[in-house]
Amino acid sequence: MRGQRIINHKEKNLENWRDRAEDNDATRVQGKSLKNKHKIDDDASQRERLTEQLNRGILECLVCYEHIKQSEYVWSCNNCYHVLHLKCIKKWAKSSQSENSWKCPACRDISFLIPEEYFCFCEKRKMPEWNRRDVVHSCGEICGRNLSKNNCTHKCILLCHPGSCPQCVAMVTKYCGCGRMSKMLLCSAHQLLQCVSICEKDLSCGKHTCQRKYHQGECGPCDETVRQTCFCGKKTQEVPCRANVTDMYMFL
Repeated sequence: MRGQRIINHKEKNLENWRDRAEDNDATRVQGKSLKNKHKIDDDASQRERLTEQLNRGILECLVCYEHIKQSEYVWSCNNCYHVLHLKCIKKWAKSSQSENSWKCPACRDISFLIPEEYFCFCEKRKMPEWNRRDVVHSCGEICGRNLSKNNCTHKCILLCHPGSCPQCVAMVTKYCGCGRMSKMLLCSAHQLLQCVSICEKDLSCGKHTCQRKYHQGECGPCDETVRQTCFCGKKTQEVPCRANVTDMYMFL
């Protein structure tokens, strides 16, 4: 009976946390815009906070509410980067699994695979050994994860770390929509170069060029019209210009 009461108590704590996480969804959405405004500083602060708390063994697991010790196996969410006990997230995932998926208890991000093994933060090394020289739960090597934001092709140069990777600081040549204007900018910059030139790229019809000013993406279909003449030359008609449109048509 005593063992049953302990199990029921743990299950109740797990259910209480799940209820609290769901109740906090609305608050999390409301604060999302304000959080994005300070995202760069927040990312750096999160890395520093996680590093300090994990190294000191005082980071609290969001499932069991116990401190995560330096020697314990952990799991880190790839979306919000919260760090939890590996054993706790496995239990959480299995108990809350629905339609072959489960949600992170912190950010509600959907995952399909239940984590089974302990990896360092950059996921290059399995079962990283703890030493006081490196960040706990890290491999101590260059992170090397892709900085995929804003189509970045560079890799993170920090040592293996908790939290998100910083924004890319590489300088690259960026072009305007038509490709005539270029400028050296930070790879992570959101700025879109704009020029005042007419695009003049060939349209899919093969007869006309794009007359739009600066634009991103495809030029779109041709909006010109062409005149067709029937074979006897007595009738004409205006039709939208498209590929494979001929100058002659058969009048019925």
